Amino acid sequence: MPSVCKVLSEFVASFNFNNIPADVVQKAKMCILDTLGVALLGSTTEAARILNKVIKSLKLPPESTVIGANYKTSYLHAAYANCMEAAYLELDDGHRHAGIHPGCIMIPTALATGEYTNASGKEILEAIILGYEVAIRVGLATGMAQFRRRIDPPATCGIFGAAATAGKLMKLNEDELANALAIAGTQSPLSPSIWYYEPSLTKSLPFAQACYAGIFSALLAKEGFRGPLGIFEGKGGFCETICLPEKYWLDKITYKLGEVWEIRNVYFKFYPSCRWTHSAIDAALEIRKKYGVKSQDIMEIIIKTYSTAAQLITVEPLDDTTARLSIPYTTAVAIIYGDVDVDHFNLATLQNPQVLELARKVKVIDEPTFKDLYPEKRPTTVIVRLKDGSELSSYVEYPFGEPENPPTNEQIQKKFIKLAVKVVGYEKAIEILETVKKIETLRSIDSLTTLLSL
Repeated sequence: MPSVCKVLSEFVASFNFNNIPADVVQKAKMCILDTLGVALLGSTTEAARILNKVIKSLKLPPESTVIGANYKTSYLHAAYANCMEAAYLELDDGHRHAGIHPGCIMIPTALATGEYTNASGKEILEAIILGYEVAIRVGLATGMAQFRRRIDPPATCGIFGAAATAGKLMKLNEDELANALAIAGTQSPLSPSIWYYEPSLTKSLPFAQACYAGIFSALLAKEGFRGPLGIFEGKGGFCETICLPEKYWLDKITYKLGEVWEIRNVYFKFYPSCRWTHSAIDAALEIRKKYGVKSQDIMEIIIKTYSTAAQLITVEPLDDTTARLSIPYTTAVAIIYGDVDVDHFNLATLQNPQVLELARKVKVIDEPTFKDLYPEKRPTTVIVRLKDGSELSSYVEYPFGEPENPPTNEQIQKKFIKLAVKVVGYEKAIEILETVKKIETLRSIDSLTTLLSL
């Protein structure tokens, strides 16, 4: 039997854009627009400012655009910077069953590589879709096992998608693509989940490294560098090393490859926080809207959720990253402000006595009856106990943005405009939106990337 690497490389090398279903193409366009909006706003963060200062100081050749900045750099470093910007705010797309965030890795990889190779919009779209498919399928096989080992899987799985995306744009043949994937697997960036709990700016760096190393793997393979083609199934290979003693499912990587398109199952985020907080946020907002509950009337909030989400219990987060990974904090913000927005993770809100007082009243419970429901569902019950003795409750199975509770294309566009206008202004934001809508007609991706710089 051919190795998994070989099966994937044959799929990527041989697949033609004209064979991709129309709804898959449309979903990919939504993913691109969504990622660009998040990256543009992400370019204004402290983390992006520092990273861009460092990269700019390296005086690298101006090959590809850094989103939301006023300079170009090498295409490897542009992909690195743009990925960090797209991932940092926790507004990037994701895949529930795989446990990964493909957009923030595949789209920066494609744009930076494609700008360097002068790719067309159709070639970019094709490479992104194929990269999503590879990364998500590796996540389906290993993501849950990685979570149980406290490894964050977007980067470890995303590097394979990045190698596939870059390799497709570099026009690697089947053997070269197989080696690119194999080389990438030996460089997979391990991402410990310590940033769930301790203040830092590092959360997105492993994602960015996946972009960089994925592109570099494709470059090496193009020049004849060889990798271990049994990287997935072999002894000491990726799956065994990253997953054991937890169980993994190797067959999920190649199951109905080219027939079942996993990008269809990608979700979108409308709150800038970890996806595991979103069911609780939706439920809290429903209670607030339905009953007009005020924080001063609340005695206690009980949140029953699935075990993976139940670990997010930081009550007084010390920075925006740990706040984005806190169910007590985001729930308190939802009830007090009636929304959870980017501005709710600034220092003033983090230190708001009213928010902290309510967050202390939140008790997160690992609900045993939800144990076997995730990742098929994201079940969460929020119970608000008032000082007058009454109780208000709401149950959410799929937060807004999931494939089972999807946004419209217009809602994705509205989210993009809301984020992008803060960086590039309304007229340019509309121009970017219209360009993405017709991306497959672009003779050169420069028509889009030029609009993303300041």
